[in-house]
Amino acid sequence: MFRNIGKKIKTLAKVICWIGIIGGVISGLTMIAAGVAGIGVNLYDGISTNYVSAAALIVVGVMVMVVIPLLSWLSSFTLYGFGEVVDCVSDLKQSNEEMLNRVSNIAQNVYYSAQNKQQNANQQ
Repeated sequence: MFRNIGKKIKTLAKVICWIGIIGGVISGLTMIAAGVAGIGVNLYDGISTNYVSAAALIVVGVMVMVVIPLLSWLSSFTLYGFGEVVDCVSDLKQSNEEMLNRVSNIAQNVYYSAQNKQQNANQQ
């Protein structure tokens, strides 16, 4: 479940980005379609009722189609970048452990060969 978490974070960033892009486009198209059909929207804020015209709905729909996907794409950078950092740190940890094992093996070989040389010198 928690193996390769960096790749999972990057995949999550992509999925969230695409959901935002698709949701923004669908919302914008819905607003534009309502505006083209001539459907206005009554907004009730508790005090007065405001009417949003069909033309304004079309303009807002176009803005939603542009702004929401752009913000979704830009905000995915942070999560994707974090996943990339986790991936890189994991790779560095693995390579450091491999290097430490190699250095440890070399140090043990040097130690044992030095002991063998000393024992051979004592026997002669």
